[in-house]
Amino acid sequence: CGHCQAMAPAWKDAANSYSGPVAFRQIECNDQDWKPVEENLDLCKDAEAFPTIKLFKDGEEVTSYEGDRTAQAFINFARQHENLAQQSMPLTAAVLIERRPDRAMKRPRCKDFLYTK
Repeated sequence: CGHCQAMAPAWKDAANSYSGPVAFRQIECNDQDWKPVEENLDLCKDAEAFPTIKLFKDGEEVTSYEGDRTAQAFINFARQHENLAQQSMPLTAAVLIERRPDRAMKRPRCKDFLYTK
């Protein structure tokens, strides 16, 4: 989707610049044929708009992110949750996408997460 594409450079910069316990990740919600990606159904099930950024720990949602879509803002959000990440498993930030840019304007399908493995 256009919003996801506009945010992608900041997300990539944050992932490359941040060196703490939160790992940034990209996840595909729909494939090229507009079908849900089976292994990502649980992660994508509650997305209402895209992109969406969430923080997960041990597979459970902790919080949603509603801030600016800049690399520094993403890094700051990750830093705010470093203590949570260090308590057990590391957290992972993930951007969820779809592979049908020709249909993205009708039903955008990319989504961002901060997610734990």
